[in-house]
Amino acid sequence: MVKIKKSFFDKLDDSSVKYAFGLSYIVGAFVIFFGSNFPGKYTSTVILIVLMMAYLIGVIFLNKKMNTFVRDEQMGDSFYYLGFLYTLTALAVSLFGIEDDINELLKNFGIAITTTLVGLIGRIILSQFRESLDEMKEKSERQISDSARKLNTQLVQSIDILRNQS
Repeated sequence: MVKIKKSFFDKLDDSSVKYAFGLSYIVGAFVIFFGSNFPGKYTSTVILIVLMMAYLIGVIFLNKKMNTFVRDEQMGDSFYYLGFLYTLTALAVSLFGIEDDINELLKNFGIAITTTLVGLIGRIILSQFRESLDEMKEKSERQISDSARKLNTQLVQSIDILRNQS
């Protein structure tokens, strides 16, 4: 039986990352919706931050160990968007329940700001401290040029040695 080696293009299937994102958002939305029933003042906020970190670690795992390819910029953006979606969800839940309790409203606004802040920090760390594509292209072109010059020098020297021997 012949095994066919998987190519680089097999890594373009990012459906597992999409499922992880969707699942993380749905679980987080339930945490936000039922957060008022949790004991403790910051329990739902901590759960959401842990959920965001679990999503990020899961995407890194899928990127490194499974057959997926996710650029750091994509990882940073999706991490930020997850936090921002939590923000919008918390604000929507707060605004729909505004007549009930002002403390619940303020708690959900705290959740909203915190998850956006964590998402934005993660996005900046994951995508802003990388070389730009132009810098990477220049560096690659310089390395190729240096290698071509070295190869040319070696070829000229080899030709000279062969002429001297004949």
